[in-house]
Amino acid sequence: MKKLFTSLFLFISLISFAQEITYYNEDGEKVGKEEPYYRSEITVPDSSSKKQVIVKRFRPDGSLATWDTYKNKNKKVRNGLSFQFDSLGKKEYEATHLEGKLDGYLKTFWPNGVLKRWDRYDFDAFQGGSCFDIEGKEVAYYKFLQPAHFMGGPKAYTLYLMSSLVYPESLLKQQRIVTGQVFVSFVVEKDGTITNAKIVKGFHPDCDLEAIRVVINMPRWVPTILEGKAVRSRFTQPITFK
Repeated sequence: MKKLFTSLFLFISLISFAQEITYYNEDGEKVGKEEPYYRSEITVPDSSSKKQVIVKRFRPDGSLATWDTYKNKNKKVRNGLSFQFDSLGKKEYEATHLEGKLDGYLKTFWPNGVLKRWDRYDFDAFQGGSCFDIEGKEVAYYKFLQPAHFMGGPKAYTLYLMSSLVYPESLLKQQRIVTGQVFVSFVVEKDGTITNAKIVKGFHPDCDLEAIRVVINMPRWVPTILEGKAVRSRFTQPITFK
């Protein structure tokens, strides 16, 4: 009986901690395994906690891209160590998180392994940092991340929406006034142009189409700056009809 119980326990354990694999395209959207461009996400239990999980993400060529510790299987709140690696397996980034906030240090590295930056945080509050050149010599400090934003800031963005958004004529003809929000996801390219606009959550087909029209016709944004270089980034914005 003891042997049977042990075997049953091991069988249940194997089921409980089986790896989960999900596939993504280059924009981080879930796709099927048959897609030509994807990365797999494998979730394994963290041996130090029954709830925390370690998530490893791989590039299409099989090389490890990121290694993150999350609070639970929802994979929304980082809680512990995070790493990022280049295609050759060299570490590019290392940081510690607490309840989803940067807490402790954030380090990045040059391709030759030399420390590029060392930033210190206290529950997401920046405490100071240092930057270094490829030979390890300290240089003037520059921010790790500057998120993309609408040229002119929030007020200019609001003015653009107010002047560009048109309530669907089809609904006006029907004397129907519907109110709600359309959530649109889009990519800000390195040059600030807007691409890949998609509805994340809509509430009426005609309003959804108008929201897409307004987004794809937006003027260029200031792109996201990561480590001093412009990079692609995805955003989701709500557009209100009333």
